[in-house]
Amino acid sequence: MLQTQSLPSLSPDSIGLVVTVRSDKKALMFQLTKADDIKHVDYEIDYTKSLDGQNVPEGILGEMNIAEDGIRKTDYRDFGTCSSGVCHYDVVVSDVTIKLAVTKKDGKEYQVEKVVSLK
Repeated sequence: MLQTQSLPSLSPDSIGLVVTVRSDKKALMFQLTKADDIKHVDYEIDYTKSLDGQNVPEGILGEMNIAEDGIRKTDYRDFGTCSSGVCHYDVVVSDVTIKLAVTKKDGKEYQVEKVVSLK
């Protein structure tokens, strides 16, 4: 779990956070359009899924090494598991929260959070 509570906050707009939900609502991607002063981002995508009649928390973790590889955009991150081209998608029953731990090139760290509805 990403620990960002003690970090100062930035708004999603300040880093140009753009979230795209796939048309089938089974995945999302995001990009940072204002990332010139960002070195690294750790991210967590949280949601609640229905599993055997129970609501269960689920999450996707990842990172972006912007300073090293220049990538400012994720691929679609599926809500579920995929292996050998076969995907088993979660039944998402909540909004999706994207939490970012942003490290700027000057070494300062910040948190960014955005809630996205799949409806």
